[in-house]
Amino acid sequence: QGLEQLFAKCNGLKHVNVSYNNLGDVGIARLVCGISAYSIHTIQHLNLNSEQLTARGAAAVADLAGKSTSLKFLNLSNNKIGDTGCCELVGAFLKNEHTVLENLRFYGCEITEKGAAEVARLLRKSCTLKTIQLSKNHICDGGALVLFRALSLGWQEGNGDECNSNISNSSSAPSHSLKELGLVDSEVS
Repeated sequence: QGLEQLFAKCNGLKHVNVSYNNLGDVGIARLVCGISAYSIHTIQHLNLNSEQLTARGAAAVADLAGKSTSLKFLNLSNNKIGDTGCCELVGAFLKNEHTVLENLRFYGCEITEKGAAEVARLLRKSCTLKTIQLSKNHICDGGALVLFRALSLGWQEGNGDECNSNISNSSSAPSHSLKELGLVDSEVS
């Protein structure tokens, strides 16, 4: 209840950083509930680094991600969300037609090739993503290949023209805006 009162007083909150507080799945679910109630259309930066989250906590964050029209930065690094949590989150962003996500950080989240394939789907669809951090995971060569294919295919594989509306008519212009893809120490040879 104290958290809800805090969010009520801070209506319109833009940045939340609760990293290294070990809130766990239950604590993060409460936090997300407060954000959803009072700051769903203003939250831009959510940093949940090292919160002892599992796929269950990621599902709570996915609920927020699926509704937010302002979230640009999401950091879930150093949490054990695995492929299930990764897929839940990416699925929420894929369903959200109004997502403005620019920076997605899954450093050290126990994600494998399966999760990388889901991130590649988001990469193919997103017009706004600038940074994806997947370092210290178990992406392996297959996951890296799927990600690189998503980058090279650009709009040709179904992004549509919505991403290209501000780009000249060059067929070689990429539809994505990705500037950084982190795969350090992710079992890629």
